[in-house]
Formats: sequence, C-alpha cells, structure tokens
Amino acid sequence: MVVSDVREKILEIIKQELDFHQIIHDESKLEEIGVDSIAFISIIIAIEEEFSIRFDDKQIIYNKYQTIGDLVVAVQSIIE
Repeated sequence: MVVSDVREKILEIIKQELDFHQIIHDESKLEEIGVDSIAFISIIIAIEEEFSIRFDDKQIIYNKYQTIGDLVVAVQSIIE
C-alpha cells in the first residue's frame, strides 16, 4: 500500500476517533491534538481493523509515538 494512502486513512481514523475537525499533518503531535492514552488505544484498534493488521504488544506504548508520522511509519512497516 502506498504511504500516502496509509497516511490519509490514519488521519481519517484520528479525526473520527477524536471528533477533530482541524487540519493535522505528519508533524502534528498526538498529545497536542488531544490523544490521551485511552484515545490512543481506540485509534490503534481502529487502525488494526482498517488495515487488517496487528500491532505487537510491545508496539502499543502510548509514549512511543509522538507524532502522526510516527504512527504512519509503524503501520507501513507492519503492512510491508
């Protein structure tokens, strides 16, 4: 899957999970756009369902992903 497609789907998921209507980018910090630990788990679950993937338990660490770009890279690496 193309990285831009992965990025767009992840942005969609985050906006839906947070009911967020502002523009966000790869550099947007998750914490700054309102992603707390509970929202993070919801987003991870939605990403897993959307891409039919599974994050390893060691990858599901809230502080591991600082930005949306970090999530995009992680998802892309699982898909490949």
